Amino acid sequence: MAVEILGRLEEFWTVHNDCLHEYRVAHSIRTRANPMPDLRRRDALWETPFWVVHPTGERGGLFLERDGQGWKVESKDTTYGRLEEGDVENWPSQLQAMLVRGRSGLRPRALTLTMYLRRYLADLFVHGVGGGHYERLNEAIAQRFFDAPLGAYAVASATFCVTTPPQSDEEDVATLRRRLRDMWWNPQRFLTKPSRPPAGCRGPSTDGVVDPLTDLVSRKHALMAALATARRPSRRSLTMELYRVNAELRRFVADSALAIENRVTAAESASRSREAALWRGYPFFLHEPSAVRTAVANIFTGP
Repeated sequence: MAVEILGRLEEFWTVHNDCLHEYRVAHSIRTRANPMPDLRRRDALWETPFWVVHPTGERGGLFLERDGQGWKVESKDTTYGRLEEGDVENWPSQLQAMLVRGRSGLRPRALTLTMYLRRYLADLFVHGVGGGHYERLNEAIAQRFFDAPLGAYAVASATFCVTTPPQSDEEDVATLRRRLRDMWWNPQRFLTKPSRPPAGCRGPSTDGVVDPLTDLVSRKHALMAALATARRPSRRSLTMELYRVNAELRRFVADSALAIENRVTAAESASRSREAALWRGYPFFLHEPSAVRTAVANIFTGP
């Protein structure tokens, strides 16, 4: 089929782009990128519906450039050779030989691949929901170019978890973050009597000196009460003092806050792992065939 398309490239190019244009008009599609871009042409250079896989592993479009009574075979900045117009029956071996010399490979694009499968191999080609749009376009191209219909196709799709991991006991990240926020703005609610005060603070008094922790809590409550009734000129200084007292109080709960931050990190990591395991979009061939069969059977019969 590749040689049939390449041997009649100008005709195929016209049919392909005409069918694309008609499809866009019929479905009110404005962008020229949907459902796929037009095949391009620049002067004597014609784009084909095939890829060339280069030695680096990169993929580039296969182009034929009209050169007298033949075509130059090109991709990216590489010219692989020349195919003569009247020697189409030998094109398969010639094309293979020049690509082998260039350590490259020829691959069909999506539309060309399903066209080949439906024309030569499949009694029934099963496509996903999105692919149904491509197949309607494919049929129009094939009917006009080959003057023959393609084989039947069906559209089917299912997205579900083939295997379900055990229930996770990870902590709720939102709850932990709310606790951290509360600890930032209201550290006095989380205070416990420290066995050793933070650096620069004295511990509980044994000689009648006020415990600095108790003093800080009392000052915060006094500042909050003052702010509730303060007028605008004094509110700024009271607020700044409240920030400073809060910062001092946070030193007493720093270890607890760090422990919660570590729990948040662990919970987020566990959540990401679980989301990855439960994602419904993995292709079926990544799973054991027996697991896929069981999962599909359960859809219709129940577990």
